[in-house]
Amino acid sequence: EDTGPQDADADGDASDPGDAEPDGGDWQPLEGQWSRLSGPLPPQVSSFVQHGDLLFMGTEFADIGDVFVSENGGRSWTDTGLPNGGVATMLSHEGRLFVGTYLFGLYYSDDDGWTWTHTGAPLSSATIEALLPVDTDTIIAGLDPFFATPLHRSDDGGVTWTPIESGPSLRTYDLESVDGVWLAAGEDAAVWRSADEGVTWTQSTAGLPEDADTFAFALEGTTVYLVAGTNITPLVVYRSDDLGITWTQVSDNLPPDAGRTAHFFDFIDGDLYLGSAGTSGTRGLYRSSDNGVTWTHLTGAAPDDPSVFAAIRVGGDLLVGSWGGVFRSRDDGTTWSPSSFGASGVGGAAALLYAFDRLHVGLD
Repeated sequence: EDTGPQDADADGDASDPGDAEPDGGDWQPLEGQWSRLSGPLPPQVSSFVQHGDLLFMGTEFADIGDVFVSENGGRSWTDTGLPNGGVATMLSHEGRLFVGTYLFGLYYSDDDGWTWTHTGAPLSSATIEALLPVDTDTIIAGLDPFFATPLHRSDDGGVTWTPIESGPSLRTYDLESVDGVWLAAGEDAAVWRSADEGVTWTQSTAGLPEDADTFAFALEGTTVYLVAGTNITPLVVYRSDDLGITWTQVSDNLPPDAGRTAHFFDFIDGDLYLGSAGTSGTRGLYRSSDNGVTWTHLTGAAPDDPSVFAAIRVGGDLLVGSWGGVFRSRDDGTTWSPSSFGASGVGGAAALLYAFDRLHVGLD
């Protein structure tokens, strides 16, 4: 039966790829020139870290993430080529750059992000939520795989890792070290502390609400600050003057709708900053100039979703990372402008269509 004309090669064989048998076709890759395009969406920023003269940014959304680098203080960004399940934390330590990811484990780079090494087991598919360097060679990792799990320890600069079997089992949110004491915060965890380099641990609950989610620590000398909350109570800032044994509430004007989770908490140039997230309310970046007692909301004028997941001071500018990308303030939070050029929030394209002189991208 005549099936119509077909193109044929010199041997007379049909050369239409659509007619090739699955196991017998002679397939060739298409040749062409391709350029990577910055997508129409800004990156959804989860973390910043200063590494030498470079500024690195981690992104995360729906189990997709990437790492970008800036050589000009965050004014423009370049993709380092480390796609992953989402960046949870980053650390610069002893010339080595670490990236802790969601479900993709831990990576490190010894050449400013040009190449990356995966640490492998036992962190192969772990979610690395916090990294704490306690000396030149020793680093502690806190995991959050959606259930309680032990802390992990490396004594060779982050190359190999072992679980701390004698330590607490928790969904870790933050780790800190002060005056020889190690502290761990997490879901329904209060505060766990060790005064003997992780050999033994005790739980500190004095002054904290029952079943508190403890999100993050900040240090001023040997005074420890903590931001905590529960599913039904707003965020509260606490202070400890005895290295984490007891806690006292210090904040008195954080609004009750300031977010249900805290993602950034640290001192910058003597002021205490808090970055909160949520689905409604006055979430965003707050600043306290009196050690956590009173707070000022800084990102009320920021465009897009005001949730803040990361913040960093670069020169005289303040940068925040949110679901809407990177925003920069040159006047200590009074006004904000986008600063995400070169970085994209597009994680994957499910469909493409060129029509009406426009390229349409359907995102996955």
